[in-house]
Order: sequence, then structure tokens, then C-alpha cells
Amino acid sequence: MHASSSVTSGASDRTDSDSLHRWGVHAIIDRLGPSVFAGLLTIDGTLVYANGAALDAVGVALEDVLGRPFADTPWWSHSAAARRRLKIAVDAAAKGEPCRFDFPMRTRDGRVAIMDFSLQPVRNASGEVAFLVPSAFDVTGLRTAQRRAEHLLRHDALTNLLNRRELQERLEAMLKNAFRDGPLVVLCIDLDRFARLNAALGLDGGDEVLKVIARRIAACLTPHDLLARFGADEFMVVLGANKGITAAQM
Repeated sequence: MHASSSVTSGASDRTDSDSLHRWGVHAIIDRLGPSVFAGLLTIDGTLVYANGAALDAVGVALEDVLGRPFADTPWWSHSAAARRRLKIAVDAAAKGEPCRFDFPMRTRDGRVAIMDFSLQPVRNASGEVAFLVPSAFDVTGLRTAQRRAEHLLRHDALTNLLNRRELQERLEAMLKNAFRDGPLVVLCIDLDRFARLNAALGLDGGDEVLKVIARRIAACLTPHDLLARFGADEFMVVLGANKGITAAQM
């Protein structure tokens, strides 16, 4: 097998082709399933095998990437930062340290996918690192859901403003700097007779009113100010230091 001879020369007698045949490395990699991208590297990071899932994802044939430094293959073309991180990971894995991190990969259809990547060292019978096994799978949907969940922990789902918890945390930080930066101005905005409006327009209509009001208040503020939905029909504004009472009145 071509990949076996490449690993033997790249690993300088640390392993041999017979051991790779016995272990059935290619068969294992090929049977990992269509959602798992996997391959085989020499300890200096040269690619000697990649499974069909990995090749199909970026639209290349095996012969297009065999013998190339892994960092110079299409999987890593989208991000220079990811290539630098990979090179560090290869050096670490060659010393026996596994690595795992996310990186962005441009697919054959132009989509940028977030890949959960790992690089595992494999040792021979003598305990030396003989070759490296890279693997990855697409976690774009999972990471998007995680970011959304983290966002909702700190923002109001209806208006996308800061929620009470996030406002309190940020306000505490601003108060700690108030002696240095100057006093803050805090405005509490309560919508009168909002319950009647809800009754007249329905809950959906009332929600639309809240979103419009949130946008109009936000349009009057700067990036240094804070705006939060503090209750069902309550908003709170924190004007940055040195704005003064005049700004609050405006």
C-alpha cells in the first residue's frame, strides 16, 4: 500500500508496513462513517492517507493531496491562524501529546463549516510515536446552537436587548470605575397602560410594540450606553460616564 510505505520512510524505522497491514489502518479509517473525516500523517505532518468523507468535503481526489504537508492541503486553506495552530499541534503530537480544537473549513460548495478537529499520536511496539491520525467532524450546527443558548442567557428573547442579569453585571463593573470615569445616569422607563394595549392588540401586537420601542430607544444611544429590558413593560438605560443630566433629559 502506498500509504504504508510513506509512513515507513517518514517515521524512520519506527514502524513498518507489515504492522500497518496487520492493524488495517486504512480499513479502520474508511469505516468511520460519512460524517467523520480522518486520515493518516507521518510524524512530520505529511499526509499519506485520507478517507472518502474528508476528500468529498473539499472536492479533491486522494492523489491531489498525498505526500503534501497537511497544513498545505485544502482543508486548511480558509484560515492562516488555523494552519499555524495545526503546525503546533503536529509538533506536539509527534512528541506524544494529543490535540483537539475547532477550526473553520471551506467546503466544496463554498460553505464555511466549523470542524471539531483532533490529532492523535499512535505508538509502535517500542512505545515510540509512529504516525499521527487526524480526524474531524462538522459541528457547525452544534456551535451555532451553543452560541444562541449563551446569547439567550444574557439577552431578552423578544427585543434582543440585555436582560436583567446581564445589565446588573455590567452596571456593577461600571460602578466600580465611576470614581475614575465620572458619575453614571440611570433611566427607568415604564410604559403606562401597556396592559390595555395588550388587551386591544393581542399579545402578538403588544410584542411588536415592545420591539419598536426598544429600537427607538436604542437609536438614541451610543455604543457606550446600556439598554436593557428590565421587566415585562420596563426598560432601563445607563448612560456612560460624563453624559450628565442634560443628556438624560434629551
